Amino acid sequence: IDRLDIRNPDVRAGYLSYLLDQNRVDLIGPAVHLLLDEKREADVPLLLTACERLLAARRVDQAVEIWNRLADAGSVPFPTPAAEGRQLLANGSFAAPPSSLGFDWRLPVVEGISVSREEEPLGLRLTFSGTEPEDCEALVQFVPVRGKTPYQLSFAFRTQGIPSGAGLAWRIADAAAGTILKESPSLASEPDTQAHLPFETPAECRLARLSLRYRRSPG
Repeated sequence: IDRLDIRNPDVRAGYLSYLLDQNRVDLIGPAVHLLLDEKREADVPLLLTACERLLAARRVDQAVEIWNRLADAGSVPFPTPAAEGRQLLANGSFAAPPSSLGFDWRLPVVEGISVSREEEPLGLRLTFSGTEPEDCEALVQFVPVRGKTPYQLSFAFRTQGIPSGAGLAWRIADAAAGTILKESPSLASEPDTQAHLPFETPAECRLARLSLRYRRSPG
């Protein structure tokens, strides 16, 4: 794309789409940067697709750059700062509906689990019908991290009609290796509860996978 000096943004977008169709994420950098510089709203879905593909390929820094450039342009509501000592979760208060793209919250489609946003105060309500699978994920987010670094997940929750030890918990894993880094105690509390989950990343870890997981306890 540099050698041909392609200037038409529609052709640039078509070239990026072609590279993604060919699964050549190793070559998409120049095309992505040119489209980001154009700041066209029409290119946002294609750039988010590129972000998704880079995440799948574990090219975390490139995916973060796309997401944060789109956030700077106002095309996605929240940045994901990959810096030590700063808030890393995107959309941590659920102020915007989860998009299930990039670094935003992902809502897996699970039969028996329904989701709605809460306005006062801001939050997300998950309703389990009792017909959900015995082992499933209700909420997921990919978080860029640094290797060999301590972090802490802070969260607030309230449950209704869920007994202690029922099997609902936060899980933090190394996205590349699949290794579980930390798992919270079972979540069950009728009053509003604040909790913290400290963990440390392995030396080579660059992407953590945060999930709200349900595993039905025996009986």
